[in-house]
Amino acid sequence: MAALLAVPPVSASQSQQKDCPHVTINAINNRIAHDLDSLVNSTFFRYFKINMHKGCPFWNTNDLCFQPDCAVEEIGDEDEIPLVWRSKTLSDIDFHSDSSQLMSFSSKCTYSEKDFCSIEDDSSAEGVFVNLRNNPERFTGYAGEPANRIWASIYNENCFELGHSAESHSSLEDQPACFEKHVFYKIVSGLHASVSTHICHEYLDRATGTWVSNASCYQARVGRFPARVDNIYFTYQVLLRALHKLQPYLSSYPFCTSSPSESTSISTLVNDLVSAGAAHDTACPSTFDENRMFRDADGWELKAQFKDRFRNVSRIMDCVGCEKCRLWGKLQVSGLGTALKILFEYADGTVDYRLTRNELVALFNTLFRFSESLRAVEYFDGVEAAAIAEEEKKRRGSTNETKDGKQKDAGGDQSSSRDTAATAIGWDDSFVWITSPRDPWTFVVGFTVLVLGVIRTVWKSWDLEEAEKRKLAAESRYKEEKDAEESTRRSNAAQAAKRRRARKD
Repeated sequence: MAALLAVPPVSASQSQQKDCPHVTINAINNRIAHDLDSLVNSTFFRYFKINMHKGCPFWNTNDLCFQPDCAVEEIGDEDEIPLVWRSKTLSDIDFHSDSSQLMSFSSKCTYSEKDFCSIEDDSSAEGVFVNLRNNPERFTGYAGEPANRIWASIYNENCFELGHSAESHSSLEDQPACFEKHVFYKIVSGLHASVSTHICHEYLDRATGTWVSNASCYQARVGRFPARVDNIYFTYQVLLRALHKLQPYLSSYPFCTSSPSESTSISTLVNDLVSAGAAHDTACPSTFDENRMFRDADGWELKAQFKDRFRNVSRIMDCVGCEKCRLWGKLQVSGLGTALKILFEYADGTVDYRLTRNELVALFNTLFRFSESLRAVEYFDGVEAAAIAEEEKKRRGSTNETKDGKQKDAGGDQSSSRDTAATAIGWDDSFVWITSPRDPWTFVVGFTVLVLGVIRTVWKSWDLEEAEKRKLAAESRYKEEKDAEESTRRSNAAQAAKRRRARKD
């Protein structure tokens, strides 16, 4: 979703909650970022099963992206996957048995009554495993009308009637609506702004072929709109709140992998992250409270609408023409849907959750993507602050030069008078002895110092040149290695896309 529509703002007055300071959330996020990164790179959380070939249920579309960066590198051989997750193993499990620790869905049903989104079936033969680390979310070049149509459909058809559209950028400040509808909008807006931040933070500079952080892209899409940044933070806190609520369930969850030691390590990391969720609830108790929602007389009906609209958003992801964008769109919508399911469908303290492995993978990877967004926001804020400081420095320098010029013009005659007076009293004679020495030893010492200084300068210049050559050589080797790695990845992705097109034909 490279070319994304701007996110219409939601005013702070409509959040109806006391916002937690960004600096507090950043501190919590920076504390868990390393553990979260380790967790999503583990065997359990880096593999996601997905059906990439579902048809778009809302319109006929041929807006497929055939650029190499749009392709998804699938896992063709399930030998890479732990035995317990493989299709043959899952097909032999009786999911209706009380002893089964796994959960699946019938191929005829994409969601249950409690689900807020369309769920990817772990046991479906139509799905394929994807290594998320080999398919990073970043700029793909998917742009224009197809990408715009996705977000326009989400905002205009699924965000309740709040008097805004994706194109008009109209404000919600004067639009009366209940708290639940604004929460829905803030979550969707937070997802949109987070995706935009990822794209700008890992942006392909086509002129050089390198991945860079594009500050101008970020400022144009997100940074210059404080409400969009606020919505990223808000949605991140919803995810943390869901994680904390899930603590009793996660404390005994069997994170099955091929390695018992890795499974134990995963459990430890998960418990540490749950503790961070508890720390957030302590530091920011009033930012988001799910118990305030759907409490009115029409709460049941409103909750049904909320759920149906979010399910529609998840189904719209099947209309995305870029495979990699579709992968991360489906995963993150599923992660948010899982968080909403935890918050609104289960009582506090329960362990009777019915969650698939895919839902847990989506939840933690979505939290990771929002965590990365917050770190990117911090980075871009630093870039912007440095640019402002540099501009202010230049402005002050220009002002001082103007003042100095005026003072120099005003003091010209006085300087000439002082020079004449200095000559009259012999100051000129006493200050030129270095260039016209009366003492031969003074000349020898001065000349020696001058020669040594020149030699030292030449030596340091040569040393710096050698250091620069070594640096350039190292950078060249690094770029060649990265180019080779990127070329291999693109070749694999192109071959995978070719195989998929062949299967379709």
